[in-house]
Amino acid sequence: MIDKISRRSLLQTSATMIISTCLSSPCQLLARSLNILKGKTRLGVISDPHVNIQGSSGWLMGQFSTTGLQMVVEELNIKNVDFVLVAGDLLADGEWENLLVAKDILDGLRAPYFVISGNHDYRPADTSRMRKGFSYISTTDFAKIFSGHGYGSSGNIFWSQELTSGLRVIGLDGCLREEKIGWGGNLPAEQLAYLEDQLQNSLQQVVVMVHHSLLHWGDDGRSRRGRWYSLENSAAVRRILERHHEKIAFVVSGHRHVGLHFQFRQHIPYFLVPSINSYPMRYTIFELDQEAVQWTTPGLRVTPEFHGLAKNGLQQADWYREQDDLGRRRLLEFYENSIQRNGRISCQSGGDDPV
Repeated sequence: MIDKISRRSLLQTSATMIISTCLSSPCQLLARSLNILKGKTRLGVISDPHVNIQGSSGWLMGQFSTTGLQMVVEELNIKNVDFVLVAGDLLADGEWENLLVAKDILDGLRAPYFVISGNHDYRPADTSRMRKGFSYISTTDFAKIFSGHGYGSSGNIFWSQELTSGLRVIGLDGCLREEKIGWGGNLPAEQLAYLEDQLQNSLQQVVVMVHHSLLHWGDDGRSRRGRWYSLENSAAVRRILERHHEKIAFVVSGHRHVGLHFQFRQHIPYFLVPSINSYPMRYTIFELDQEAVQWTTPGLRVTPEFHGLAKNGLQQADWYREQDDLGRRRLLEFYENSIQRNGRISCQSGGDDPV
């Protein structure tokens, strides 16, 4: 998936988080941006479940995907989150049958949930990826099935949804639906203008959700394959966010299938959240109030043997095995990223070191 992860890159990322959360200026800005939130708001985030009712386990956990998604739904119900965000790649490769199963499981959430599509949530442009026994959906089909869960009647694949009187989420979609090679993305001009307009006119704090990242993580920026994990025009999107940084609660993306990673960039918190269907199999809970943004990434409650099976699936992937021993160890550290698994950005004390 990426060519090489260096210890220097991992440490630089961790140091950036620790330093940024301790500086007073970003936290003061964040405090200002959250001062209209009343009480605590708890957001659950599910990413990249890749529901696959006929899949075999490897790097992705195949048919366990349905069980894994059901587990997370039950956990989020127990934890009484206020809202749930689903950050894309709900399906294996745009199958109707998998879509209906995913929708049925997500409908078991007690909290309102909101969905964006990922690069696996529509009929693949490369028809060799289509399997017998499945029928395939269009982008319009996906939006219709999840109407009321972010998507409205406009037919747009992007949306803005009020969560509370003080908080809004904007869902964006930069997937390249006609691209046969790779998994990259680009946010169209229409959505750039939409984002600018929404932020310009918002009287609420905003969570921005987009499947592709707006930053490079680890060594991703050094290879073509790595760059496919972020939007080609990420810099243009970030410039819009930076013009309205006092309104941004945080930005959340999936797609990368690694443990949670976090960075501050120009006063904006960026989160890369884990997949529930590949090692280390975690989901995310954010809690926001006037004092702080904090996060945890619980793991799925599976047996140690099953967790080991998922880890072995990662370690048997070609792009993992092609590394030397040191490269594999560094890559595993990048995937687990235990130092950023839980954290807190304090807006009164100037920032706490992440747990």
